[in-house]
Amino acid sequence: MEFKLPAAIGSPEQLQEALVKLESYIDLCSRRSVKQRTGAGSGDDEQLRGLGEQLGEMLGEAAAGNLPAEQAEQLKGRLEELVRSAPRIHLTLPELPPAGLKQQVVSWVRTNLSPDALVVFHRNRALAGGFAVRAGSRVYDFSFRKRLLDQSAAVARILNDV
Repeated sequence: MEFKLPAAIGSPEQLQEALVKLESYIDLCSRRSVKQRTGAGSGDDEQLRGLGEQLGEMLGEAAAGNLPAEQAEQLKGRLEELVRSAPRIHLTLPELPPAGLKQQVVSWVRTNLSPDALVVFHRNRALAGGFAVRAGSRVYDFSFRKRLLDQSAAVARILNDV
């Protein structure tokens, strides 16, 4: 099953939440199947439908509608693999961006860097502007604070001339 992470799932926490909901969906499907085979009534239909809709909103087309058990298990395996091995990029900003901007950043990262990347946003007001990126063991600091510290001699000269 080909599955592309939607931009709405950008962080490891959101991916874990989707996995937990999918596991609940699979469990409900299994219980419903057993009840149908034994002739017992199933009161899980409404809960199953609601959980299916939530999964559809989170995971997009891959989980929309009535997801067959085999496909749900395949999707669960893919999500578990992503939890373990998806590359993580940490983006530190002076303030956390709104949800829409987070999704745009996640889309850009997945288009330009890695289709399975997860982006973790951190807030650090000491940056005073700009941002810092950590990917693996590398850190790229594009903050205003770093630029000021790198140019401290020039800043001192400017202030002396004032």
